[in-house]
Formats: sequence, C-alpha cells, structure tokens
Amino acid sequence: MFFAGVAAAGLALTGCGGGGSSSSNVKPEEDTYVNVTPAVQQTTIEDGEDALIAVIDTEFRTSHEEFEGRIETSYNRQTGGEDVTASVDDEDGIPAYMHGTPVAALAAGNTFGVAGNGKLALFKAGSGGSVRRSYLQEGMKWSAEQDARVANLSFSGGLNALNDADTADALASSVEMEMPDGSFERLGTAIVIAAGNEGESVTDNFDMEKATDDGLLSVLDQTLIAVGSDEWEKYPASNYPGADEDLQARALAAPFVAQSASNTSDDATGTFGGTSIAAPQIAGMVATINSQWPHMSAKETTGLLLDTADQGSELFEKNDCGPDENLNCGNYYLGQGHADLEEALKPQGETAIASSGKVEDGGHALSETQATWSSSFGGSFDTAALEGVVGFDDLGRDYQLDLSSQSHPVMAYGQRLAGRVQKIATAGLNPRPITNEVAPGLSMTSHHTTGGMMGASEVRLDTGTVELAAFGFHQGETALMDPWTPENGMAMLSDGSGGLSHLLSQGAGFAATLSMTDRVAMDVGHWAGSAKRDEDSLYNGYRQARTDVAMRFDATDALELEVGYGQRHEQGGLLGSRGYGALSLGDRSTMGLMSVGANWSMGDYFGLMARYERGQADVAGGPGMIRSIDGLTTEQSALGLTFERDQHEAVFMVSQPLRVTAGTANLDVPVGRDVEGNVIREQRSASLAPNGRQQDVELGYAYAPSVDSRLNVNLLYSNNPDHQDGSDAAGVATFSKRF
Repeated sequence: MFFAGVAAAGLALTGCGGGGSSSSNVKPEEDTYVNVTPAVQQTTIEDGEDALIAVIDTEFRTSHEEFEGRIETSYNRQTGGEDVTASVDDEDGIPAYMHGTPVAALAAGNTFGVAGNGKLALFKAGSGGSVRRSYLQEGMKWSAEQDARVANLSFSGGLNALNDADTADALASSVEMEMPDGSFERLGTAIVIAAGNEGESVTDNFDMEKATDDGLLSVLDQTLIAVGSDEWEKYPASNYPGADEDLQARALAAPFVAQSASNTSDDATGTFGGTSIAAPQIAGMVATINSQWPHMSAKETTGLLLDTADQGSELFEKNDCGPDENLNCGNYYLGQGHADLEEALKPQGETAIASSGKVEDGGHALSETQATWSSSFGGSFDTAALEGVVGFDDLGRDYQLDLSSQSHPVMAYGQRLAGRVQKIATAGLNPRPITNEVAPGLSMTSHHTTGGMMGASEVRLDTGTVELAAFGFHQGETALMDPWTPENGMAMLSDGSGGLSHLLSQGAGFAATLSMTDRVAMDVGHWAGSAKRDEDSLYNGYRQARTDVAMRFDATDALELEVGYGQRHEQGGLLGSRGYGALSLGDRSTMGLMSVGANWSMGDYFGLMARYERGQADVAGGPGMIRSIDGLTTEQSALGLTFERDQHEAVFMVSQPLRVTAGTANLDVPVGRDVEGNVIREQRSASLAPNGRQQDVELGYAYAPSVDSRLNVNLLYSNNPDHQDGSDAAGVATFSKRF
C-alpha cells in the first residue's frame, strides 16, 4: 500500500493500495513479502463494552464473513445511502479495489480483527485508490457524529485532512459522558493515520509549521501516526516520523504485513502490506482499551499506547540519525516504539484500592495492603470475602486483584513453638532471681537474662493491710504480668496467653492488693508494654495495655476463688493481628474481659489451679475495606496440677489457648466503577471464628539437687494447633550448673 502523495492540485488523496499494488485486487504470491511479522492477536475483553471503530476508506465487501455481526452503521459519501459495497468489474464480477475490506477486517473482523469487542462504522469516501481531502474530512466528522472511539485513515495526506478547524473540533467534542453534577465531558475520538509507503520522512512530506492551533495542533494529542514494522524494526518501504519531535511523539509501529480478508469472495483471505495495514491494528488496540475502560478519553488511550510502546529495537540505543546525525534512531524511525497492547492493558503506576466513592479520591496502595492474623483467629478469615476486589491504576482503570497472598498468619505454629523451646532451653542458664530486703515489708527482686542483662524487676511493699507492687520488664521477660503462669513460676511450652504478652519487648506496671476482711481481698493492676522491634518488624509500633480489678474469696482454708473484670487495650493491632492499607483493622481496640479462677491447696505438696477468661468487643475497624468487626468474642482456659517438695517441682497442665469463638467482619468492597468515576462498592461479611479448638497437654518437671544446678524437662502435646486440624508434639530437656 503505497503512500502516493497528493495529486490533482491537492484535492485528491491516494490510498495505500492493497496487495502491493494500488490497483490490483489479486492476492500476491506468498514470496512477495518476506519475514512476515504476525499480526497483533485479537483481544476480547470479557464483559467489555462494544467499542465503535470508524473506518474511512473506499469500497468494502460487507457480505464477507469477517463482518458478520460487526457492522454497526455505514454511509456512502457518493450516494448518500448506507450501501458501501465495492463496485464490480464487469468482466469477471470481482470488486475492482480491495483496500477497505482488509483494513476494516484487521480493525474489528471476526477472525483477523484486533478488537474482539469492536464494532464497525464504515464510511465509503470514494472508489478506486483516490479520494478527495474534503471527503476524508467529511468521514472524520461523520465518525465523530457516530461517537466512534477511534477513526482509522489508511490514506496518504491524513495529516493535511486533519488540519482543519471544523474537522478537529468535531473529533475533539465527540463521545459525550454525563458527569454526576449534570455537566458533560467530551472524551473525543482518537485518530489513527497511516504514515505512507515511500520509505520517506513524514517530517519532509508534511510541514508542521503549517499545522494550525485550531486544526491539527488542537487534536494532535489524540492522534497516532502508524509506522510499518518488520520483526520489530521499521519495514523498508514504510514512511517514518523523521526529525520533527512532535511527529516522533505521536508515532507508533505495528506490523507492515498481515493476513486479512480479501474482496474476491465472502470467505477469501490474502496477505497485504503497507502502513494502511499497520494503522487498523493500532486502531483496534485503541478500541480494545476503550471496551474495557469506556471512561478513558482519546488523549488517554492514545497516550497510554505511546507510553507503553516496546522500545526493544536496537535503534533506540543509537543516537546518530537524522540530517545532523544527532537524533535517537528509535524515535527517528519508529516514534515511540512498537505498539504493545498487552503492556497497555497492564496497570500503570501504583495500583490502589479505593477508599471512597470516587476513583479520583485515591485509596490504599496495593503494595501497602496486608493483614497478618494471630493464632487466635486460627486462619479463619476467608479470603473468599476478598474475591472480586478491584484496584485502580493512575489512569483510573479498574483491575481484578488477588488479595489472598495479602492475608496470612503472623507466624506458623511450628515456628512459634520452636521459639518457646529455645527460650526454655536458654532460660536454665539465667542467673537466679535476686531478692533484697530493703526495709521491713519492702523488697526488690531482679530477674536477669543469660547475658546478665536486667530482664525484669519488681519492688513490693507489704503493710499488712495493703500490698503494693511496681514492676518493669525488658527483653520480653513478661512472666511477672502473665496470669496464665503456674503458681510455682515454672516455664511452660504451652502458650496460655495466646501469644499476646509475648509480643511485647518492654513495659511497666503496678499492682495493689487490699485486704477487706480476713477472707476477702481486692486486687487492682495495670500494665502497659510495647513491641519495639526493628524498623521493618511486623510489630514495630505495636502497644498493649491491660487493667484488671478482681475480688478474691477464701471459701475455705484450702480453697481460694477469684472473679474479675478487665480491659485489654491494643494500639496498632487486634488480638495480636495487624492490618495495613485496605486491610487495616483500625488504630485502636478495647476488649472487655470477665475471668474466674480457683486455687486449691491439696495438702503440703499438691495444688490445683483453674482459670477461665472470656472477652468481648465491637471493633470500629479501619479506613479500608474492613469497616467494623461485630460481636468479637474470645475464650481461653487452663487447669493445672502442681507439685512441690524439697528439690522437686512438677506441673501437669491442660489448657485451651486464646481463641476467637464468634465475630463477624463487615467489609465494604470496591468491585468496579462507572464511566463517571463513581466506585461501585459491595457490602460483605465474613465470620472470624475458626472451626477447631486447640487443646494442649503439658508435663513440666524440675529437679534442683543444689542451688547451683537444675534439671528441667517439658513435654507438650497439642491437638488442633492454631485451632486447625492436626496435632503436634514437642519436648525439651535442659541441665544447667553454675561453676
């Protein structure tokens, strides 16, 4: 298809003729073209809208099977009717010219068309290989009247035809979109123009100094110039942008040679070459983008294809082209590169999950969105609640996101258990707690780590009526404030606290006991701690505080009963879970806690302890998709038998660690957008209660033959660890001796 230039005093324009000739409609021999680059593959957008492509050309064989169900409308400039079929040669009954048929089929044909969702508006601007410039202008205005998303001009002189105020205004003001305030936004019609086939510079053939502000320049940013490529390089016969930077900025390459429909019969095909063939492939790409995202303007769709063009050609690595041999060769010959629809369909910039009802308001970056769930939830948060979530790129385009990898457990059970095994194994090497009597009734106790550092300290004052204590802890030594620690203080492999206190690195607190009668006492306590970890630590910035009030009753001389109420405050987490971005769990949460307990002294050596705690909260949630959590209920319990005699200590403990027993997360999920930019949201809910319940059985034994030596043994069996199907077992034995 040869760019033949302007003839007849600038009024008649010549099409890029098919089959290697401007007049023949006979299919070329197979060896006419070598190194045939495969045409762009057809892309169909599932549930996408129809996108109208206007093809301004000469004759079309509308009965061809490629066009079945594809032609939306048509107009014949010469007759004023809808019939745009090709004229027939009287001798053999074959249409005399084949240009319009393969061009239209490459844009949106059933087999060859790039735009699987494309519909065609066919404008017959003339017969044979030449049409008047004014007819092309009429065709472009007609395209705008049809609200075509893209108009294809596979004719030489397209830039001259576009340099007209009325034509440019029509193309800029087409495709109206009503906005929520009742106003209308005009998206415009994209224009794709064939560069021509003389192997010459478009800069030399078109004088950009003659481009007018109300003509070509006003729609240049919605125009694409099609360059023909061969195996990702410029096809020798194809024209190219040349030295003008404005033309370089709007040029794209697509295959110069491709198979398409032929005029010879309703199922005929042929191999065709020319920038007339490259242009409809690019037009089909524009339509494909608009079928997925009809809100995008002509400026945005064409700009997107330019921004995502493939610059893999070696020409882009050279800077010795042009008249002065100082221009980038890629820009000079290929413009912005090879049109890459696959890349253009990918998100541009940072994908965000909308936080409001308008796309333009932005949202939470996908890269910053995640939720890590503590063992209390047992992996119960079903990521099916996040199916169909959409994110938006910088152009406001919506994309289906897979958030399953963004929601996961904090740490696997086996990893946490290994950490407790290691802690017990090294705890035996810690120096003994040191208690000093400072004054009558006043004492100070210090706990040290293996390296001799202060781990925890406690000051206690007993007046006989009131007992006061203040304590601080470092290095994660939280046993002083853990109500699930056995009375004898033996370290356990089972995690009665559900891991919550173990998250903390340092903190402080106080406790007070008031004896109200000989058998009744009131306990009050408060502590606060933080997880000051490394900057990239999951729990960096996490804080937790707890306040408790309890009444203790001596039912008998051997049996003590306790009932209490408390509150757990968390900042930056919920039951040790953390959420960020669109999966934020909120900044703060407060859970009310009811507890009952008993201590029974069974003679001189044995004791029995029991404790049950139930928590309940309604959580406001965060600014992301998890807007609230209703009816969050937790339970945990422990029953332990203790033994202590001479150098021997033992604990047999059966416990059920912290578990969410009820709770519903209410989600407000973005699932799409409309053309006006309103986010379509869907209300969903997800249960947070796991199906299983973890049960731990542990035996701990310690033997201290002297004050300087100690043997520790712990054996643990867990059924349904982390409240999920399965079982696990662990054991640790240590012997330490001070020399």
